Amino acid sequence: MEVQQDTRPDGFAGQHLVVVPESILGKTVEHPLLRSLLVTDAGYFPRASGHEMRRPQGAAAAILILGREGRGWLELGTEPRRTIHPGEVILIAAGVPHH
Repeated sequence: MEVQQDTRPDGFAGQHLVVVPESILGKTVEHPLLRSLLVTDAGYFPRASGHEMRRPQGAAAAILILGREGRGWLELGTEPRRTIHPGEVILIAAGVPHH
């Protein structure tokens, strides 16, 4: 598999990323109503050409991606690479390998 040489996980112009601190997460996961609805990270990544994240073991939490413009690709588990188009919503379950 060929990977672009100029790839990076983040650090794009106009990017905004908010991550809930561990001190708050620890309290929230104990709450019976919030523990299954908890959003831990939220971000906006405009003009993210070259964005690439490889997680062979998957992520600890589910990931929801909404593509507004442009296009990209996704390899999910053992499925072949597929193109992602504007307006598509991708849900990657926790623990599912992806690239």
